[in-house]
Amino acid sequence: MTNHPKNCWKQKLEEDNFLSEKEVEYCDAILKGFDLRRINHIGCLVNKVRHRINKQNKENEALFELRLATEFVEDAKNIEYEHQSINGSKVDFYCEYKGMKWFIEAVSVRKSSCYSNEENELIRLQRIIGKKVYDNKNKKFIKFGEPEANNVNMIIVDARGFNMGTMDNDDFREALFERTIEPQNRHFVNKKPLKGIFKSLSEDELNAVKPIQQRVHYIVFVHEKFNTSYELESSLVHKAQPGNMFHGCYIARNEKLLGKEQDVFPFKGVSSG
Repeated sequence: MTNHPKNCWKQKLEEDNFLSEKEVEYCDAILKGFDLRRINHIGCLVNKVRHRINKQNKENEALFELRLATEFVEDAKNIEYEHQSINGSKVDFYCEYKGMKWFIEAVSVRKSSCYSNEENELIRLQRIIGKKVYDNKNKKFIKFGEPEANNVNMIIVDARGFNMGTMDNDDFREALFERTIEPQNRHFVNKKPLKGIFKSLSEDELNAVKPIQQRVHYIVFVHEKFNTSYELESSLVHKAQPGNMFHGCYIARNEKLLGKEQDVFPFKGVSSG
């Protein structure tokens, strides 16, 4: 059912891609004081960010990528921005760490142009993730190749703007695994429980489900609160000290591809616990 325009929270949602003052300050401090030279092809990202800041462009995915670039641990090797991948596509970052090759794609989930309900927002989230793995129009895999020994495929979701920032880790867990900590918090679509993209969705319901299940090892949800959080406050925004980006994040493991070994990530402050 299509929502009437008067039901859209237009004034609120027009702030979808708004660059908070603290985030702009933080990224500006990174450009001025953080050494990014160890990341190959980082100049392309730096130029995009400078353009966003100078023009006050409302697109903030480049800022998220810039902050992510500062979060690699010191031992990460051969870090590369916009790494060439399969079928003419690229992943945002590639690196080598602890004997593993990491292929990392970042995606920012914006607020809907017209909010309907949480159920539809979760379905939209699933589809946005799916588009990072499978090109449905051209019927081909993108970004991530078939899993190989010592290769890890990861999607990092900037979920700050998702559903106006109201979703939490339990919602992310449900979107992927069909379970919540409290059963009464389950969402229903057409009177049936929402299905998760790491679980039982069929290819007919979401064309990218099988590609996600077959190729993505981890999906990580980052949901900082820039206007009220301690993340940037405790990072001393003008000094651009990384390390807090993943505080409180939700890390989802694809058990079909991963064993029981301890997870080791190439980013600061990230653990599977």
